Amino acid sequence: MEPAHARAALDYAAPSELASCPDRDGFASAVATRLGYDPFAGSDAPPKTLVVRLRRDGARAVADLKLGDATKNIVSETGACGELGSAAAFAAAIMLDPRAMFPKPPPKPPATPPGGKVEPLDSTSPGASPWWDDRPKPEPPPKTDPWMVEAGISLVGCAGCAPSVNGGGAIYFGLAKGRLGIDLGARGDLPASTRSDTGKEVSSSLVIGELFPHARFGPVRPGVLGAVGALFGDSDGQRQVSTWAAAGARIAVEFPADSVFFVRIALDGMFVLSRVSLRVDGRELWSTPVFMAALGAGAGLRF
Repeated sequence: MEPAHARAALDYAAPSELASCPDRDGFASAVATRLGYDPFAGSDAPPKTLVVRLRRDGARAVADLKLGDATKNIVSETGACGELGSAAAFAAAIMLDPRAMFPKPPPKPPATPPGGKVEPLDSTSPGASPWWDDRPKPEPPPKTDPWMVEAGISLVGCAGCAPSVNGGGAIYFGLAKGRLGIDLGARGDLPASTRSDTGKEVSSSLVIGELFPHARFGPVRPGVLGAVGALFGDSDGQRQVSTWAAAGARIAVEFPADSVFFVRIALDGMFVLSRVSLRVDGRELWSTPVFMAALGAGAGLRF
C-alpha cells in the first residue's frame, strides 16, 4: 500500500523589490511538480504550515523556510530570485515528503527460467517490501545450552573417615547442561591409625564411589552427595572389610568458570549411615563417627 501524501498549509511572502521571484501560486506549482502531487490542496485543515519568506540582504537574496521544528535557509549570492525560488521549491519538497523525492527503485523482476514460467514475487521476501516497511522482524530462535563433559582429579583430606585425619585422592567424570550437572567419582584414602594405652594399634582406610548431582550458579556448584564403598580395618594385625555408606551435601567452586581448564575446591559434610567398630581384645579403640567432613582441591578439563 502506498504511503499517504504529505499535506501542509502554505504561508508564502516575497517583497516587491524582488520582482523576479515567483508568486505564491508559482511557488506552490513548483513544489507540486517536484513531488508529483499538490501538498497544499484539500479542504481539510492540514496538520502543519510551511512558512516561506523571501527577502533581500544587501546584494544577496535569501529564502527562509520553516515546517514545524525544521528550518532551512537558502542564499543566492548573485541576488537572482529566479534561481533562489527554484532552490527553495526543491528544499520545500524535501522537507514535506522526502519519500516522494527519493523513492526506492522497485525490485528487479526474476529472470525467466527455462520453460518460460515465472513464479510470483513474494511480497514479504527481502527487497520486495517498501523501504519504509516497519513491520516487526521475527525473533531469532532461542539459544540452547550445549552438553558439557568434565573430568578431574583432586587431593582429599578427611576428618571422621579413619581413626585420625587422613588424606587420599579422587577422580571424577561429570555431565552438565545449563544450570544442572551430575558427577560420578571414586576416592581412595591412605590408612590412618590410633593406639591404645597398652600400645595396641588400629587403622583403617576407605575406597568409595561418589554421586554428586548439583546446581550451577556461575563458579559455585552446590548439591547433595552420596557415597558408598568399603572400609578396610586393621585391629592389631586382624584385618576386616566392612560396608561404608554416607549421605550429605557438597559445595564446590570452579574457577575460571568458563574455561577449558579449571581448578576446583570442594567442601563435603556427610552423615555416616553404617557403623563400623575396630576392637582389640574386646575393647573398642575406634568407631565411625556420626558426621564426617572432607576438603578437596584439584584441577580438571571441560569439553
